Amino acid sequence: MNLLQQTRERFGVSALLVYLLVGSAIMPADIFTASMATIIFLWIVYTRGKIPAGSLKLVWPMVLFLIVGSLNAFVNPAYDVFKDVWYVGKSIMAVMLGYLLMRRIRDMALFVWLVLLAAVLISLVQLYELFSEPAVLDRSLREIRQETGIGYILSALGAGIVFELRRYKFISLPGGLVTWMLIFGVCIAATALSFSRTQWVTLFLVVLVLRGLRGRSWFIPIMVGTLAIALVLGLESEIPESEKTGINATLLGKTVYSINEIVVSDYSREDDIHKNWRGYETYRALQTYTNGSYWEYVVGRGLGTSVDLGLYMKLGGVKQRYAPVLHNGFMYALVKTGIVGLALYLWWFTRLYVPAGTISPQITSDWVFARRLHTGLVFLLLVTSFVFGGFFSKNYLLPLVVLVGCFYGYLTAEPAPDTGDVASRSLSTKRHRMPL
Repeated sequence: MNLLQQTRERFGVSALLVYLLVGSAIMPADIFTASMATIIFLWIVYTRGKIPAGSLKLVWPMVLFLIVGSLNAFVNPAYDVFKDVWYVGKSIMAVMLGYLLMRRIRDMALFVWLVLLAAVLISLVQLYELFSEPAVLDRSLREIRQETGIGYILSALGAGIVFELRRYKFISLPGGLVTWMLIFGVCIAATALSFSRTQWVTLFLVVLVLRGLRGRSWFIPIMVGTLAIALVLGLESEIPESEKTGINATLLGKTVYSINEIVVSDYSREDDIHKNWRGYETYRALQTYTNGSYWEYVVGRGLGTSVDLGLYMKLGGVKQRYAPVLHNGFMYALVKTGIVGLALYLWWFTRLYVPAGTISPQITSDWVFARRLHTGLVFLLLVTSFVFGGFFSKNYLLPLVVLVGCFYGYLTAEPAPDTGDVASRSLSTKRHRMPL
């Protein structure tokens, strides 16, 4: 392969990665899923069916998850079954594409630049949505989020990465402090104006894991986190109920009320149900599961199963009593695939863990950066399974799924031999050793 062909291929793969990260956040989910399926098909054609075995090992627990869910699916409506296959299938394709693209990029410096580019682009979209109608900022938190959405998690991820990037020697920012301030400023502005608790948690987690839990580097973020939790608990009784939920809710009020919101209980009053919707939904899902047979305890009630909410609620703009999808990804797995499916879902997370020194005998700064951030994103995906569906999220968390596939592909790849080709050499000029 000559230099021009290698450059074209690298440019094409880089463009695809940026498309996946930005498109997964802003494109209609069904159209984006169709585009992923098309990319995989063309990839198979282009490589003549040579799909790395590692990508199949990465996704096969979730493929088994679909097989288990299909055992009882025949009793459910075909459309609902198809919808569940789509929810799981799109994330399987996303993590697989992330893996495949990273195996071609093979360069953490270039990869970080692409992630930051995607983060800046998506942040500019968020800021444009806000400032194209600046009057919206005078409205309540609920009205702002109804008008502009809940923001994009890639903004918080970009802010966290660029904030800690100077600790790592494998990459430098052209333009120095000016470039750093521009990237951080755009991303942190979009994060702040999203009024999203999840984005602030993401930002804090990224900063924490990139600092590394060694020596004194973790002391300040741990102390800040501890003080923040203490402050939230202390304000629980001080903030009016009207600011915790409902149309007059504030970001601080919603943050203080976060734990109460997911407490599982059979709420009887309608206003309690609205305030604690995730907890109530989880309770109804648990009831659906426990009302099944012993066989359904093991393999679930099948893909396409809907949870009876006991009342009509507006879901996706339409009032309905039966919820086909849940906020709690663990309960989603339990209801539809039983104990076996839930075990497969948890096992998939354990398979993503990459021990130190798995492949690389030289623990270099780019490898440490990748492993730390990969671990943080896997943990974030696991935690958000309680509130956003995690791996089963419609599109909000899909950029994280893509990135998990990328990092896994990078960390488990055998070092490329130096053949003189551009593709086998890192763009980083130096590879610095760094402690884990």
